Amino acid sequence: MISRTISAVAAGILIATTIAGAAEPKADVVVTANRQQRESRTIPANVTIITSEDIAASGHNNLVGVLRGTEGVYIRTTSGNAAQAEIGMRGFGENSHGRVLVLLDGRKLNRPDMASINWLQIPVSTVARIEIERGANTVLYGDHAVAGVINIITKNGTKDTDASVSAEIGSFGGESIGATLTGSRNKLGYAVNSGYQHSDGYRDRSGYASWGVGSSINYDITDSVSSDLMLSINRLNYQTPGWLTLAEIAQNPEQSTHPGDKAENEYFNADWGLDARLGDGLGRASVNVAYGKKDIASDMMSWASFADMTIETISVMPKYAVDIDLLGHQNRILIGSDYYIDSLSLKRFSDADRGTQSSSAEIEKATLGVYAQDEVTVLENLTMAAGVRRESADVSASMPGLFDDTETHRETVADISAVWNVNEGTKLFARFGTVYRYPFVDEQVSYFGYGSDQLFTNLAAETGDNLELGVEAALLDKATVGLTVFRVNMDNEIAYNSATWQNENMDKTRRQGAELTVACDAHEMLEIGANYTFSEAKFANGNNDGKDVPLVPGHAATLSATVSLPHAVTVRAQMRYTGETFLGGDYGNEAQKVDDYTVTDLMVRYVPTFAEGFEAYVAVNNIFDEKYETLGYWNKYTSETGYYPAERRAIRIGALYHF
Repeated sequence: MISRTISAVAAGILIATTIAGAAEPKADVVVTANRQQRESRTIPANVTIITSEDIAASGHNNLVGVLRGTEGVYIRTTSGNAAQAEIGMRGFGENSHGRVLVLLDGRKLNRPDMASINWLQIPVSTVARIEIERGANTVLYGDHAVAGVINIITKNGTKDTDASVSAEIGSFGGESIGATLTGSRNKLGYAVNSGYQHSDGYRDRSGYASWGVGSSINYDITDSVSSDLMLSINRLNYQTPGWLTLAEIAQNPEQSTHPGDKAENEYFNADWGLDARLGDGLGRASVNVAYGKKDIASDMMSWASFADMTIETISVMPKYAVDIDLLGHQNRILIGSDYYIDSLSLKRFSDADRGTQSSSAEIEKATLGVYAQDEVTVLENLTMAAGVRRESADVSASMPGLFDDTETHRETVADISAVWNVNEGTKLFARFGTVYRYPFVDEQVSYFGYGSDQLFTNLAAETGDNLELGVEAALLDKATVGLTVFRVNMDNEIAYNSATWQNENMDKTRRQGAELTVACDAHEMLEIGANYTFSEAKFANGNNDGKDVPLVPGHAATLSATVSLPHAVTVRAQMRYTGETFLGGDYGNEAQKVDDYTVTDLMVRYVPTFAEGFEAYVAVNNIFDEKYETLGYWNKYTSETGYYPAERRAIRIGALYHF
């Protein structure tokens, strides 16, 4: 059915293109899909690029808001705000963020444990562009890159000095301020930023506060050798309001059932890179070395857990790329290695005052992967590629008096792809490959301090295969259309079993679906965008054969419109629909679902011509005050059902000044 669908749609687009004439394509350059710069028309994927201009036009003050509504992307949160958001793609449900690799300038942000990343550590004012590659890219990136890769690329030094300040206030005690400075002097470029965000939260005890500073410098050592250094510090404090029953939501959706739950996070990151162009025919070599430290103190009084945790990550990533001619065909060869050491040190206490230590754990995960890929220009408009990756992960863990053990995972994956540029505005692509994901350390190791903790040597890595076919076309000089159909077969997917109180490998699962996106400059004053995602995620054998995988919406759609009005005013509206899902933990599809919902956001932006560099905006999130939840869980053995109400209508007013 998938092949018939893509054939029919591709044929329709090709016919329309032939009749109407292809539009001149934009020469978008993509880094993420191939770990090196490539024009988007040569990439075997429909990659979404969000520019700094798009971010400004969206009116969102954090990356979660910017990403929400992007085709193929869905976001869930237990707190109703961006502080603890979990991202999902390609039909993955619980812990979906573990199957989406998130990069900051090519450096992995994913944590080794089950927690999501801190989205607030990256101020939107520092972002130059976001590249979203939907679909697997495990060969080039390894662990996590099963459903997609998101690369957040920050601003470098600019030729001319540019500075900006911004401020915003809003509902629920929301406030944010930020400042950036970029420039250059001779061969040295620099960028500095600082920002603060705070919200009391829609629900009781769902507030957060985030503060951070960052800087980057890039230096041209010679005409062919350059180096860059990035440093950042971030502090995030947040509360967790807990889940509610449907009866409690009906009574008061703003209430909290976990009055003492909170966490404090401190982050430090340092990233150094060296890039060298080796000369004609000799290619390009680079190396990136990074260090990150996260100090996390959590007080979860709802289940008597008080813990201090330190996570340190060291990474070394060398790579080499060269273009050579073989048998009359151009070959773009890329080889590289990724080495990560994640260490987690945990201390648990019997009370919030940290007077008595109850347990401790030391865990280290060392990952080493090597990869190679060759892109071959078979014909002038046909490119094929093949790649392979071999990676091992050694997990060692110890708890005094309980265990001191090690587990090793080794995986080899490969993929092949082809891109046919039918004409300047249309491409067809196909891609097939194998994938894997290693267990989070807290899936592999139990370290809760209950006396029965252990390292689970019988927990296997997730493995599978991924197939996708797609088309991207520009029509009538006004519109672009993209369609991708996909199928993902997974073995040993990991999920929590409430009967055994531990994470286990599940039965086989199968995901298939389609992602459709349309963008149109309907008029010089009107831009329209729409996307639709269909996802079918089911168990493929075992006791739940044929049942839906929980927390996967079958349908999601976004419609947006931007209207340019006189007097430098633009109005942007976005409507997002997310279909119903089964509750987390409901593998047998027995409990009540999380209902579908539609949320509409509106923003009015004013950029006066008489005050160069100044702009102001008013934004209303959830303008129709939709009552909804993005997440809920069910325990079959206790019949407990809990939902997490999402934020209701919120108004934000802000201003930005460039000088």
